[in-house]
Amino acid sequence: MVAKRPANKHRTQNERSAEMKRRLLDATIQCLAERGYAATSTQDVVDRAGVSRGALAHHFSSKTDLVAEAAAYLISNRIRTTQRKMTKLAADKDELANRIRLLWETYGRTFPATIEYMVAARTDDALRQRFDERINAYIPPKNNNETDKWGSLENDPSPRLTHYVIGCFIRGLCLEAVVNDATLVEEIFGKFVALLERSLLQYKSENAE
Repeated sequence: MVAKRPANKHRTQNERSAEMKRRLLDATIQCLAERGYAATSTQDVVDRAGVSRGALAHHFSSKTDLVAEAAAYLISNRIRTTQRKMTKLAADKDELANRIRLLWETYGRTFPATIEYMVAARTDDALRQRFDERINAYIPPKNNNETDKWGSLENDPSPRLTHYVIGCFIRGLCLEAVVNDATLVEEIFGKFVALLERSLLQYKSENAE
């Protein structure tokens, strides 16, 4: 249940409206994670957020509109959380493993809702189109090219592509965690990091020659 926040008489109408919208988006994400896309209704979201149907209608015209924006909002929050935590990681011999694990842990917390949106959008053109229309408004600015700050990627000729590869691996690993035991998933993680480290060492060796 999304807790109701205490009223603040000094907030402007715009601030109150923005807060109401955030409550609806948070509730949508929780419903997707717990109930799944097909079983989630707008009434479920209204009940979870503790708002009226009129409040929902004011911000979102349909379930498609609501879920698409919730997905964009979810991705934005995940990126911001990751950027904030990445700046606190010290560069050390386990830098690559620590950074990939941080990405995995952060993504894993939002994976249930994320996969529900992705599967639904695969066959729902309207949902995917609405998401595409909203995502740019939510994506935060790049954190001074965080990818290039990874010391382990300094010799990689295509660090941005490597970052995408890591993202694809993490999504797959989260799915594996649903169907396999934790020990195997951890072994898969270790194997991937070892293979990537070996590849980066090769790049470094070739550049040193």
